[in-house]
Amino acid sequence: MVLRAQAYGNNSWVTVGAINNSFGTGLAKAFKSAWIKNGGHIGGTVLWNAGAASYDSEAAALVKTKHDAFVFVDYPDSFAKLAPALARTKKWDAKVTFMTEAFNDDSAVKTVGASLMNGIRGTSAKTNGTDAAAWKTAFVKAYPKNPGTFVDGSGFDAAVLACLAGISAGGTSSKALAKGLRNVGGVYGGTAYTWDQLTAAVKDVAAGKPVTYNGVWGYTKFDKAGDPLGGAFEVWSIKNGVILHDSTQDVQF
Repeated sequence: MVLRAQAYGNNSWVTVGAINNSFGTGLAKAFKSAWIKNGGHIGGTVLWNAGAASYDSEAAALVKTKHDAFVFVDYPDSFAKLAPALARTKKWDAKVTFMTEAFNDDSAVKTVGASLMNGIRGTSAKTNGTDAAAWKTAFVKAYPKNPGTFVDGSGFDAAVLACLAGISAGGTSSKALAKGLRNVGGVYGGTAYTWDQLTAAVKDVAAGKPVTYNGVWGYTKFDKAGDPLGGAFEVWSIKNGVILHDSTQDVQF
């Protein structure tokens, strides 16, 4: 959201498009709520279903809205069909389009097509000293037949955090996990452990010590309800098929 505000101003008009499932509608709702709260305007919301034979009607609906920019929440496979439909309207500009971390991936650019992705920007969770590439190599070695997805690292982090939180709190009720997540998410400091230092992390947590789990996708602090409180995010853009990262635009909270 900070990136959109910097680019167009807090009171600009944004049209939101999303795949019609819990991932798409959930993020779309969260973005719209935050954008409006900070003075922005929503020009329209368009949803689409995965596997549709055509996305021409959705593309037409998107470009008809009042907008300074677009925010899309989608997967590469479905956007590979929507993007050409948007291009055919001759009213869509990738340079005013912002997307999620699903597209911060070379395979996603290849799936959609470099020409259609040229100029698109987005944000992704950022690691803080974690060797994410090494984790991916280890994952492929351990599960060579698993095709993998762009969210594997996030799933791994979620499982590790849940386990550490349960150990810390001595239970797995929602109330216990909410408390435990604060103990292992860095709110109270403690030694920072990465994905390949879990044995030491478990020992500290079992001994009642707070730790900071610096996961594959970075670290996440949690509030008293167990909801994400802060983290680090990087800004990326695509130019001529190449994903570019500008560390000067990183956002940390």
